[in-house]
Amino acid sequence: MNRAHTHPWVAGALMVALGAGLAGCDDYNPPPEVELRVADGGIWTKDTPLELVFSEAIAPESLTVTIWPNEVDLERELLPTAVPLVSECVLSAGACGDAGFTMALAADGTVLTMTLGDAFDVVEGEPLLIEVHGGLSDLAGRERVPSTFFDFQVTPSAIGGPVDIELESGLFTMCADLAPTVPVWLRMAIDIEIDEETGLFVGAGTFVRQTDDSPGTNNCQAQFLDPDLTDKGFAVVFTGLVTALGDDYFLQSDAADLSVTVAGIVPVVLADFQLSGTIIPKSKSGAERDTFSGTMAASGAVFTVGANEVEVDAITRSWEGEGVDPNAIYADIPLVCSEDPCEAMGGAGGDCQMENWVPPESCE
Repeated sequence: MNRAHTHPWVAGALMVALGAGLAGCDDYNPPPEVELRVADGGIWTKDTPLELVFSEAIAPESLTVTIWPNEVDLERELLPTAVPLVSECVLSAGACGDAGFTMALAADGTVLTMTLGDAFDVVEGEPLLIEVHGGLSDLAGRERVPSTFFDFQVTPSAIGGPVDIELESGLFTMCADLAPTVPVWLRMAIDIEIDEETGLFVGAGTFVRQTDDSPGTNNCQAQFLDPDLTDKGFAVVFTGLVTALGDDYFLQSDAADLSVTVAGIVPVVLADFQLSGTIIPKSKSGAERDTFSGTMAASGAVFTVGANEVEVDAITRSWEGEGVDPNAIYADIPLVCSEDPCEAMGGAGGDCQMENWVPPESCE
């Protein structure tokens, strides 16, 4: 596999396998690990540096970084047509490109700081990927073989104000793979009601399952997703802001704890959970559906598997989705402007967190 196509969960699996194979070897010293330090509030702007943290001092000459658009296929492989925004940047280069992107390694060799400059101005609000190339090594020459990828996006600096937006139905799908940090897919159908005078929105997110005929785990097409309105389903509330961004729109939800049980099996609490992303109405793009893509972030997470409760640090993951055909709205799904959104799910014993609901004034 091309190193540019090896994603973090693949790298993690390889490291686990390697560690298992070397169990009992007292002198084994693994190569350096690398993590993305999530920005405060999970939000990067062009003025927020990106920081990578290494588990030990690295050899500066072994570090190569590429920044990609999040253009991947259903198997999360980079598309061959993807063009890097910053290509194979090394420390000795100083600035990479002519847009002010720079990298600096701390004196102790354990923290890399990347200054964004204007390098991502044209892709603000869109999900991006950081690739730390394979070959990263420590001072003793122990080399990390696979590339490692991290999700992030640059949030527009100026948000807010009136919006004039035309969506198919206001309902869209949202899918994010939380592995390996949290071993679940988070899939929802989110209905949003936007106050066009202020850009403020209220959203209702309902747990959806893939249908048996879905073409792949990563598929987020509405036709292959069904809302779970049983006792294993959930519906949660989001609030936030939609901002005009050229011909597109930027969605930023308010940070709030998300406490759900995914598929009725895995209880998950995502602290300060929020969604950010770009909305491209089909009326502007000419596509078959409205398209949605961005990143989700949480300051931490707790999930339970069996009797074990696991706490994890801050995470950020890319997500994508599409608008739902207004002629194919899921029956009985909780909707923001419904007087009783929990009627079906609540009646079945599901976790509908919209009891005693009062629709926002913009519904009138």
